[in-house]
Amino acid sequence: MKDRGNSPLDHALVCVAGDRRKFLGMLRAGAVAAPLLALFYLFASAFFIGCVTTQSVKITAAGSAGHLISGFTECPNNPVLETGNPGDFDAGSVRDGKIWYARGSYWQLYTGAASATSPYSPTIGIAYSSDGCLWRKGGQIIVPNPKMTRCAGGVFSPGAYYDAPVDVLYVYPSCAATPEDWYSGPIYIAQMHAGAGKSWTSPSSYAWDYGGIPVLSAGQDWEGTQGVYAGDVSLVNGTYYMFYSSNTGGVLYQVGIATARSPSGPWTKSASNPITSSTTNFEEPAIAQLGNGDIVLFGDDVGIALHGINVAVGNGDAITTAAGWHQQPIFEFPDTELWSLAEIGSQSIVEAPDGRWLMCYDGMVSGSVTDARTIGCARLSLDSIGF
Repeated sequence: MKDRGNSPLDHALVCVAGDRRKFLGMLRAGAVAAPLLALFYLFASAFFIGCVTTQSVKITAAGSAGHLISGFTECPNNPVLETGNPGDFDAGSVRDGKIWYARGSYWQLYTGAASATSPYSPTIGIAYSSDGCLWRKGGQIIVPNPKMTRCAGGVFSPGAYYDAPVDVLYVYPSCAATPEDWYSGPIYIAQMHAGAGKSWTSPSSYAWDYGGIPVLSAGQDWEGTQGVYAGDVSLVNGTYYMFYSSNTGGVLYQVGIATARSPSGPWTKSASNPITSSTTNFEEPAIAQLGNGDIVLFGDDVGIALHGINVAVGNGDAITTAAGWHQQPIFEFPDTELWSLAEIGSQSIVEAPDGRWLMCYDGMVSGSVTDARTIGCARLSLDSIGF
């Protein structure tokens, strides 16, 4: 379900094992000895770092000619959201942020894991900011639903859609039956909402929709055993689109869409899924809509580039099929700070009041073999490039 790290070990696992989660599961079960892991790490460092980078064309500088991203400026205080104190709900990992702008502030839902190793115990917290760089945590707001088996073990990778005319916030948490299923699946997407005037930092403001029954689950042929997760909802030409992730055959990560007439659903998957290329990983989608009608799709490349994200551009009704998306060069982040040297991913983006964009994303320290991550943010511009 989650983005895999870009440390040498992670690159080798993408190349050799195909799925880091299976390897780590073997390690926890005792099937792979710790000395073997160390040798594997050294072998990976020497030989496999670049083995999957040939799947996409990369650029190496922000704002390179022909790329739609320019003026990429990171917050000077990155990471802007760090793990909590021992015993806190987010003491182990802070990741998978979803940002939006409303009520005069930036808001961010994020996955908070109590532990950086299995069983993780993932729940969802909230933070807010006046400028996109200085964030204040608002506490844990969404926990597993004990009345619904499929969401009783963990909630994570939240999506959010703010319906401004009625001041209703919809939340689309990914969820699983056990905490360990955060990685292995099956994962589902549920739905909640906080009504008009409700405090978003109060757990009591959020109600489960549809009795807590997930609104999306795996069922299409391309969707793998990990399930569906990381929903991102946007209103496009009068239709609500939920972009979501799954892993095809347990190997390739791709994006599907489901549509609805309202952000409250019900959601219907497209028969044309998946909508992203079958030659590259595209995980945990984030959507930006430009003034000319272009729709920019960002996605975690899950190890294809050491420090970049995948980008595709679509327009209008054509976004419902893979043919409607135009793959762009991978955008390589200029950041070289230790907090995110091993991985960047799980990006989210929102348009700022000044017309620029705020993007927030996960970072992982180099050499980490746990799930420990923090969140950083950056300002950028998005330019139409045409087709």
